[in-house]
Amino acid sequence: MYDLTTLEGALIALAVISAATLLLVGVFGMFPRATRIRAAVVTCPTTGCRAGADLAQDNWTLRFTDVKRCSVLGESAVVFCNKACLKAPISDVR
Repeated sequence: MYDLTTLEGALIALAVISAATLLLVGVFGMFPRATRIRAAVVTCPTTGCRAGADLAQDNWTLRFTDVKRCSVLGESAVVFCNKACLKAPISDVR
């Protein structure tokens, strides 16, 4: 009834795979992830001292993504922080 050449079959398969990939990237990239706030002790790169901080941890990757509170800067000054302590090793997560 219908005939497909090898090239047409490959193009259809490529179109289906790319549509599924775009859909998955869109879903995982656009929707917010669940996070939890964890208390930790970090080394502040700005002052060089140890500081207690509340860090937002991504539940999926278990990486720390944001600083919510810092004992050195306080809650209101976290907006001005460059959050370099997230790149440094975090020593104690309580």
